[in-house]
Amino acid sequence: MLDGAPAVAALHQGRTRVLRLLFGLPARVQVDLGGLVEAVGAGLDLPAGEWLLRAVAAVFLDPLVALGVADMDPAPPRLPARIRFSDRAETVIGSALIAAGEDLPLSRAG
Repeated sequence: MLDGAPAVAALHQGRTRVLRLLFGLPARVQVDLGGLVEAVGAGLDLPAGEWLLRAVAAVFLDPLVALGVADMDPAPPRLPARIRFSDRAETVIGSALIAAGEDLPLSRAG
């Protein structure tokens, strides 16, 4: 694992990038977290691994599960492997992006 401070700083600075990645994921489709964490690591120049999976789950995914717009498998405290977003996840993630000062299209369709 990286020294905690630089890794946490990179995740904090890249939070809108991670939220945009999550915003682009389809609803009702099971997503492999290994691939998602690799994409996060590549986008933030962080090495992927169990530490990053745990961090992404705790910081970005667990709140979505708590809000009832996502389901992780297996459930905590086990290390998650997959996630499925509900139709409402787009609204919640989009709201987080707007709260962070990001612009979003009025509609993702067409």
